[in-house]
Amino acid sequence: MNKSDLLLDVIDLKTQFFTDDGIVRAVDGVSFQMKRGETLCIVGESGCGKTITARSILQILDYPGRVVDGQIFFHRVRLVDGKEVRQIIDLATLKTRGPEIRDIRGKDIAMIFQEPMTSLSPIHTIGNQIMEAIRLHLPVSKSEARERAIELLRRVGIPKPAERMDAYTFQLSGGMRQRAMIAMALSCGPSLLIADEPTTALDVTTQAQILDLLRELKDDLGMSIMLITHDLGVVAEMADDVVVMYLGVVAEQGNVVDVFHDPRHPYTQALLRSIPKYGLRTAGKRLDSIRGMVPDPYSRPTGCPYHPRCDRMIPDKCDRITPPTIQIGEDRVVSCLLYDVPGLPTRSYNAPQPALCEVR
Repeated sequence: MNKSDLLLDVIDLKTQFFTDDGIVRAVDGVSFQMKRGETLCIVGESGCGKTITARSILQILDYPGRVVDGQIFFHRVRLVDGKEVRQIIDLATLKTRGPEIRDIRGKDIAMIFQEPMTSLSPIHTIGNQIMEAIRLHLPVSKSEARERAIELLRRVGIPKPAERMDAYTFQLSGGMRQRAMIAMALSCGPSLLIADEPTTALDVTTQAQILDLLRELKDDLGMSIMLITHDLGVVAEMADDVVVMYLGVVAEQGNVVDVFHDPRHPYTQALLRSIPKYGLRTAGKRLDSIRGMVPDPYSRPTGCPYHPRCDRMIPDKCDRITPPTIQIGEDRVVSCLLYDVPGLPTRSYNAPQPALCEVR
């Protein structure tokens, strides 16, 4: 990958929650890269660590969680005295409430949360919340911030945006609230937008409108999108690259076409088999499903985390040996002992510490 195309480089990220009942390894050695202008989809069942991975990037973990290891290199490009300067920042080293990460949150990296009704303030108007985000990061007056907020609401498809500025969240429909949250996320022109299941609890028509809006804004603004979802249909429609997660680790990663047409990990294969097929005669037949459930985080299985549910499990191997990350093609990796054979290289993430540099 061309270094100038790289936006985010996550290396062996580990996030843990220290509770009275024990340590929960919510993210256990996740590594992936994001290019500028691409859409990366992170998929997996509930409890696989998708949302915690995204929150770790922004350092907005709930207590008692914290990043305990790994690196999150964000390739930031800024204009300084008319010159374009590339700054590579390890987000994992920043203080969660420090000025450095606060300068990045909402400005360079923005996030759309899963449920806007609980993420937006019920006692402040939509306009007030968008204007606050704008004035926090941009040197504009109150009137300029209001005009910018109205334009953002208009851009995301909210009718009569000037009137909606003075509306509260409970006065808007679910689709309207989600559009308002998108407007707030885009208020400072981020280079990376993290969308955590942005279509949850919305009807099918509104879901399609929100996804079309995200795709249109991505093309117009040239930003990258990290989309967290359960819906593999959304992945097929939106993604350039896919990361399949299971129990805090990356099971498989690659180009969306390769992953969908030639899935390698048994978990990815099971997820794809579980998609209902349009036009398939299913009278008297049950839909394919993955047997069992995601294990309790306090009782992680030894060896491969997926082996208790895997139909291709190798006895005395998969239940004892943690699978390495195997390179099976260009930008294509899989963590499975079925591919741990001589001749296939393992992916190394021992990257050197990058330095501040200037791009002319």
